[in-house]
Amino acid sequence: MPTQGPNSATSVGSVTRGGSDIEWTNPEYATGSDDDRASVVLVAYELSSFLWATDFRFTIPRWATVDGILAEFQVSCPSAIPPFEDIVGIVRSGVQQGSTYETYTSLPAVEAYWEYGGAADTWNAYMTPWDVNDPTSGLMFGIDRDAGAGSCTSYVNDIRETVTYTTHGGPYRRSRRGPCPRGQAR
Repeated sequence: MPTQGPNSATSVGSVTRGGSDIEWTNPEYATGSDDDRASVVLVAYELSSFLWATDFRFTIPRWATVDGILAEFQVSCPSAIPPFEDIVGIVRSGVQQGSTYETYTSLPAVEAYWEYGGAADTWNAYMTPWDVNDPTSGLMFGIDRDAGAGSCTSYVNDIRETVTYTTHGGPYRRSRRGPCPRGQAR
């Protein structure tokens, strides 16, 4: 099956969950694996806002079927008591869709890519090529810290997505030769 990606998001923002969540600083820094990182400082029992990553610049053919989406987040938190990932989801046209991953795994001290979904995982979002190609579609990521004294700074360096799809032929084209004259065969 063909794939596109991994493509890094070209737009990342901090979107509130509605309540007293903590905003990410420089969310736009999570658009490529480099020396710039989005960050959030949490103390015990605080939630981050969502990192909302969109515009992965996909060009999936319109006649394809989306078979799976792999989401990757390059994360770290050099702390003895780090926060954990509490929700990862798919965004379609600016709205969270389908199933979410909620593994509650502590962020690593050393920066690493975390993977969610895969080549055969549609997240129950039923994404079409139009959805995946839409610059307002993408991924969301949030963290939670439920214990520990003091504060902890968490980082996201990159958010990227890979789409696996199946093609069904190709675009249909009309014959350049035009219709056959009546009574004649080609």
